[in-house]
Amino acid sequence: MSKYRYLLFDADNTLFDFDRCEYEALQIALCGSPLEFSPSVADEYHMINDALWKDFEKGLTTRDILRVERYKRLFECHGLYNAPYVEVSKKYETSLSEQRYETDGAFEILSSLYEKYKIYVITNGLAISQKSRFGASRLNKFFDKIYISEEFGTAKPSADFFDKVIADIGDFERERYLVIGDSPSSDILGAKNAGLDSCLYSRVSHDCGIEPTYTVHSLLSLKDILL
Repeated sequence: MSKYRYLLFDADNTLFDFDRCEYEALQIALCGSPLEFSPSVADEYHMINDALWKDFEKGLTTRDILRVERYKRLFECHGLYNAPYVEVSKKYETSLSEQRYETDGAFEILSSLYEKYKIYVITNGLAISQKSRFGASRLNKFFDKIYISEEFGTAKPSADFFDKVIADIGDFERERYLVIGDSPSSDILGAKNAGLDSCLYSRVSHDCGIEPTYTVHSLLSLKDILL
């Protein structure tokens, strides 16, 4: 058994295949809008959305602005300046909450770790989407609690977010925690800021610029670390 007792899992692109969920939700959200969905439009949206979330992590924008701004920018890239941004945003969030595609190995690894560890989710995702997705997901039974930054008033990678999670769990021995996620700028930096060990889940090898405690290219490789 490892030294860890508490596993803090990121949600999107760690437990859920967010890229696939995003693609499906965007296709539904754009139906009936002035912009026709296509794979290239999905790629444009993904880049815009990713850049805005990076700005959010740095405190350069707010969650409320992000929710609509990503669609405003997408439509304006195609010369559409009076598109129904707010309506598309709401439609997307509703659709995203219904997308529950898991990453490869998510169910199997959680099944293996369940009852051996206390397992939590830590996410910057929108509360309305995350609550619905996890509530109806078969993964939900494995978690002791889901921590959503929108409800905390602070977000990853802020140390304050992790401090609040630790305070709620009630064990202040930080060496007993392991943060597991796909984002160097959110999960790995956040763990570093909070003085916690981290595991980067990356399906490809790359220099993330922030050194995690561990790196795995498959969720099932967590067995080598934790079992």
